[in-house]
Amino acid sequence: MVYLIAVNPESCNGCKTCEVACSLHQEGECRPDKARVRVERQEEKGLVRAMPIVCQQCENPPCAEACPTGAIVVDGGPSRIQIQDEACTGCGACVQACPIGAIRVDADRGVARACDLCQREPKCVGLCHSGSLSYVAYDA
Repeated sequence: MVYLIAVNPESCNGCKTCEVACSLHQEGECRPDKARVRVERQEEKGLVRAMPIVCQQCENPPCAEACPTGAIVVDGGPSRIQIQDEACTGCGACVQACPIGAIRVDADRGVARACDLCQREPKCVGLCHSGSLSYVAYDA
């Protein structure tokens, strides 16, 4: 069974609570720029369109294929995609390879970061009051 965070952009209001929840849980501080989920917002004529972007745990992840050091491991753990900090050089090849832009390189640590599903208890989902994020399981 594979798990992921499903996104419903129609209900996202762009509040970015998910970014705050993620950075607090993952980094211990309120730094949305360090969140492993990100909300892209566009405002046009008073209308806000927002789209949460989070790793979709690809079956054949292009980020892992692009990693020159093998730092991105695909396994059956709580999150299919695991980034091994000790092997990551922060080169950004995975960032370029991700088709949805769900990976970032942490500028402070120089390593790639992607959603790890908070060990099957994603904090962003629990605090998403608009219902645009949900934690789902599917057969791969």
